[in-house]
Amino acid sequence: NNMAKKVKCPKCGSDLVDSNYNYETSHTDHKCEECGNTFTESDLHYCEDCGCQIIDIETFVLFNDILCEDCYNKRVSQYAI
Repeated sequence: NNMAKKVKCPKCGSDLVDSNYNYETSHTDHKCEECGNTFTESDLHYCEDCGCQIIDIETFVLFNDILCEDCYNKRVSQYAI
């Protein structure tokens, strides 16, 4: 369940995030205390193999799957000759 995990800023990776439920929009608004980035749950991405949250600068795509660096490297090594 991704909702139970601590949210990190998808821009800088900081876990200093202030989260507030917005009753007008019916979603949670997040603001990074480190870089000032504001985001919602729809801006968050999770690795399709291990489920960890992926930071924008660490995103890898292989065969249309969004993966973290570790899972990307594992998959690539499976295809290496």
